[in-house]
Amino acid sequence: MKIPVSPSNPARRRFLLLAGAGLLGSVTSGCGWQLAKVQSAPPGKSGGDLYVYTWESYVDPQLLTDFQKRHSIKAISDVYDGNETMVAKLQAGQAANYSILYPSEYFLKKMVDQGLLREIDETELQGIEGILPALADKGFVDGKRYSVPATWGTSGLIYNSEKIPGGLTDWIDLWKQKDKLNRRITMLNDPREVLGVGLYALGQKLGSQNDPASIKRSYEKLLELKPAIAAFDTDAWRDRMLSGDVWVAHAYSTDAAEVVKDNPKFRYIIPQSGASLWVDTMAIPVSAPNIEAAYDWINDMLQGDVVAGLNDRLSFAPAITSAVEKLPPEVRQNPVLFPSKEDLAHCETMPPLSEAAEKTIDSYWTKLLS
Repeated sequence: MKIPVSPSNPARRRFLLLAGAGLLGSVTSGCGWQLAKVQSAPPGKSGGDLYVYTWESYVDPQLLTDFQKRHSIKAISDVYDGNETMVAKLQAGQAANYSILYPSEYFLKKMVDQGLLREIDETELQGIEGILPALADKGFVDGKRYSVPATWGTSGLIYNSEKIPGGLTDWIDLWKQKDKLNRRITMLNDPREVLGVGLYALGQKLGSQNDPASIKRSYEKLLELKPAIAAFDTDAWRDRMLSGDVWVAHAYSTDAAEVVKDNPKFRYIIPQSGASLWVDTMAIPVSAPNIEAAYDWINDMLQGDVVAGLNDRLSFAPAITSAVEKLPPEVRQNPVLFPSKEDLAHCETMPPLSEAAEKTIDSYWTKLLS
C-alpha cells in the first residue's frame, strides 16, 4: 500500500491544501525528511522537534527544510493511511510526540468527544481570515474551533481510457462491467468511502450511513463487485495503474491529478450519482509536546507565499484565497483539482455518525475485507 516518495512523485492528497473552482465562486532523512520514531513525551508549550502526523506521503521535503530555516525547529513527519489508524494510535497512547495532526473534518467530533484534541486558540492564528469562504465554517465542534481547514477534494474514479474506451460515468458502471474488470479495480482503504460507493450504486446518499438496513444493503451490493476488486488500497493503486495491472481506481482527486497530468490516457470523473467531498484539517492533539511550534506550522500553512511555493512541487489547490490567487492559470483550470459547479453539485460531505452506526459500519467493513 505504501509507495516511495520523492519530490517528483508526491503521494496521496498531496500536502493537504485543496480548494475548488466552485468553492472559489461562492498538501528519508537522505531526501530531506524522516519518519518519526515515536517516544512518550509530556505535553508542553514549547521545545524540541516538531512531529507531524499526517496522511501517507503528505510530506514535501522542501517544506520541512523551509520550516526549520524559518523557525529553527526541526520538523519530522510520520504517516498514516486513514483516520482510523491515526485515532487508534492516539487512543493507544502511542502518539505522544506528535504536535500536529491532519484529521478529516468529519472525524473531528469523534476525536473531541474522546478528548483527543486541544481547542485552537484563534488569537494565535495569523491568516485565518484568508480561508476560502466556503471552508470558513469547517474545523468547529459545538461552536469551538478544534482545527483549521487545510485541504478539500473529491473521491471519484480514475480509469484507463485505452482499456475502457467507452468510458465511465457512474459507480454502477463498475457493476455493469465487472466481468471485464475482473481483478482490475482498486477501492480506497476507507470503510465510509467504500460503503458510500455501495449506497450510491443503490441510488442512495451518504446520509444513509446512519441506517443499519442501508449499510447492510450496501455491503451486499459490494459483495457482488468484490471478485473484480484487486485490492482495497489508498496509495499504491497509482503504480499498478501505470503498469497496466489496474484499469480503474477509486481515488482521491489530488492523487488522480498527479497521474492524469502526466498520462492523458487516464481520466478522472466525479460519478453522476454522487461522490464524497472531503475536507482535511490541521489539529493539535491534547498531548502535544510543542504547542508553540504547532501554531508556527499552522500559521505557515495560512501564508499565501508559503503555500504557493509548495504548489510548484505538488499537485494541490490552496484553502486560502491569497495562495489561490498566485496559482498559474493551468492549475486553477484543472478540473480534477477544481471541479466545475456542475460536478460539485453531485458531491456531499460525510454525515456525522451515531455510535451505533459506527459499529455497524465497522462490522460490515470487517466482513467485506475478510
